[in-house]
Amino acid sequence: MIAAVLDRIGSFFDRTFVVSAVFPALIALFILGVTTMTVLGFESSFLWFESLSGAAKSAIMTSTTGSLLLLAFTLRALRANILSLWCGQYVARLGALGPLWGSGQRNRHAALRETARRRADVVELLRQRITPVWTPIGPEAPQATIEQLLQAIARVEANYQFSRESGHHQFRGNLLPRLVIVFKQYNGHSLVRAYTSANELAKTMDADIQIAAQTADGDLDLCFGPAGTMRPTRLGNIVEALDAYPFRRYGIEGSIFWPYLQQVMTGSVVDDMRDQRTLLDLGLTLATVFTVLSMIAWFGGPWIWWDPFFWLSVGVASLFFAWAFYLIAVQAALAMSRAMRAGCDLFRLEALHQLYRTHPATFLEERTTWQQVGRLAVYGDFTDDFALRPREPAGGPPAEANP
Repeated sequence: MIAAVLDRIGSFFDRTFVVSAVFPALIALFILGVTTMTVLGFESSFLWFESLSGAAKSAIMTSTTGSLLLLAFTLRALRANILSLWCGQYVARLGALGPLWGSGQRNRHAALRETARRRADVVELLRQRITPVWTPIGPEAPQATIEQLLQAIARVEANYQFSRESGHHQFRGNLLPRLVIVFKQYNGHSLVRAYTSANELAKTMDADIQIAAQTADGDLDLCFGPAGTMRPTRLGNIVEALDAYPFRRYGIEGSIFWPYLQQVMTGSVVDDMRDQRTLLDLGLTLATVFTVLSMIAWFGGPWIWWDPFFWLSVGVASLFFAWAFYLIAVQAALAMSRAMRAGCDLFRLEALHQLYRTHPATFLEERTTWQQVGRLAVYGDFTDDFALRPREPAGGPPAEANP
């Protein structure tokens, strides 16, 4: 039923416009209406509406519909400004509060970089500490000592499963010195079980470090742009990373050639991009609407009706919904970024083909070609001559002759 309604409305308006502009405007007017009725009283409001004539009711419905469309078109026209707002491009106007606003993203970036730079060295550290004290001679280690070591290793492993940082600290600070002391006292061959158990735990730690480093490196590439492009919001950094992706990979000027790439993309990638962009616009628009409603409730509500608890509750609830829809927009931006990156990987050579450039034979040749096209598109620089591919005949490329 909902799909049928959207299809019918879509015959008059674009579906993206309906979802990302009309729907938020409808929610805003509904909340304003409910709040007004709460202030005036629901029973009084209904009695007043029933007392109106048919012409007055029609006039109210017509004006409400017109206000809905006007607000929807306004939100649609402000789509780029809303995106810039939530990307943090206006934070610089806050003066001294600007750096404070972006401290969370800077700290997250620093933490991810530290994690990405960590190297798996636990096995190597174990080998370096035990090898100098390993000796094939000396007394055999008592079975009780071996069991105590195995229990100590098991405790460290259990603590590591609960807390990675605490497990690493116990392994390096407590278990390793204890192993060194025991290996100095007894024959190394009698402690093979203990060393094997400690080595397996060290391998697990190294594997987890590698996975965490790779994950952090991927998050840095997906969620942060190049140095010098740090934005104070997570959404802004995702957009910067997306814009820089084509240049990082292939030397393509993303701000110039993303429209070219989108023109040649086909298949489910395009549908996924459009769906996620619609969800992104919807989330940001609703976040903006609820933020504005919270400001109206806090700064305008008490002048209309003195009930501090009511207006405080309305403002807090509006801010909660604004934050929730912002998080939804961030997830939509991440999904859209992945889809657009996939489209760039799959269709970049098709974009070169549409620009009448010859198909590059190697990856380095492709980067050189994109740099030439980029200089021509951005600066009008065509000092380096390049060959254009011949136009294909109307019937398509000629078939190769059979030998």
